[in-house]
Amino acid sequence: MQCYLLFKVPTVETGREIALAMTHSCRKSRPGYFSNLLELPYGYASRPGVASVIVQIMIVKNTALCVALLVAVLLSGCSADLRFMPSEADRLGPVAWHAEQERSCLASGQVRENQFIRARTSIGSPAGCGAERPFIVTAALGGNIALKPAATLRCPMIAPVERWLQDVVQPAAQRYLGEQVVGLKVAASYGCRRRNNKPGGKLSEHGRANALDISAFYLANGGTVSVKQDWRNFNRDGNSRFLRTVHKGACHYFSTVLGPDADAYHRDHFHLDLARHGRDGKHRVCS
Repeated sequence: MQCYLLFKVPTVETGREIALAMTHSCRKSRPGYFSNLLELPYGYASRPGVASVIVQIMIVKNTALCVALLVAVLLSGCSADLRFMPSEADRLGPVAWHAEQERSCLASGQVRENQFIRARTSIGSPAGCGAERPFIVTAALGGNIALKPAATLRCPMIAPVERWLQDVVQPAAQRYLGEQVVGLKVAASYGCRRRNNKPGGKLSEHGRANALDISAFYLANGGTVSVKQDWRNFNRDGNSRFLRTVHKGACHYFSTVLGPDADAYHRDHFHLDLARHGRDGKHRVCS
């Protein structure tokens, strides 16, 4: 288990200066209690004008020991204004690889702003949500497929969405429906919440703008293919075959693909994300 100290400061820069000085001082009186200040990819703002900075305490085995360490540190005179914030398994662990992945994507130039893809300011919260430079996507494939409503996504998510639409969705629509897809009904993109909205659960990839939920596909002839209504409706033209084809095809582009057969939470939409599964991050979940 890991423990963290969280304190409020006017700006992230100020907080980092204070935290570095504090950890240096505390290491002298309590060697081994503190590790380095966590370098977050962006500043967390809990409310306007107030930033949050997190300092990590050494890894310990249980909550009781974690509390005991905190008390010892506070009694030693190391900043009595700090408050204890126990970690969760997913609280900060994935932040490093999310940040590295996002920065690599941004540096590559594979996502360029245009009238359908606009960069927005960084988003984040003390709950571990956020992205350094997310994009608001109103349409894909040069405007040929609208996203309704617009989706807020991290850089690494955008290219897989485009490739899936181009290589899988459009060919499947032409094959099974004799039509082109002109829009997606977006059920969810960025949202700071837990998986399946369960209190105390792991942070959802939606909380990192690393996921996209799609509940329906809009066709050029004005028709709609609904995940909820058509997934098991084998008698309605080729709608079910189309949905099952694009669902299976998505597994080649995303590390997580969930649909109606996964569980009750996904009975009415497809969930697509780039979560890291397994120790090497190469495992895929497709159901």
